[in-house]
Amino acid sequence: MTAASPSAGAALVTGAGRRLGLALAEGLAADGWDVCFHHGRSAEGAEAGAARARARGVTASAVGCDLSDPAAVE
Repeated sequence: MTAASPSAGAALVTGAGRRLGLALAEGLAADGWDVCFHHGRSAEGAEAGAARARARGVTASAVGCDLSDPAAVE
C-alpha cells in the first residue's frame, strides 16, 4: 500500500471477510481510505476487520450479500 493522500477516497472490497480480501481492505483503511468490507459467509471476519479499520479513524462497515443472486444485489 502507498502513503495516504489527503483525499484517499472510499472503497468497496468484495470477499473482505478473510484472506486476501480482508488484507486488502485493511491495507486500504491503513492508508486512510473509508472501506466497506463485503462478505458472503464470513461475517465475523468482515465485522472484525471493519472494527479495526474504525479504530484507525476511518469510516468502515461490513455488508453481507450473495453476489451470485441478482435479487440480493439489488
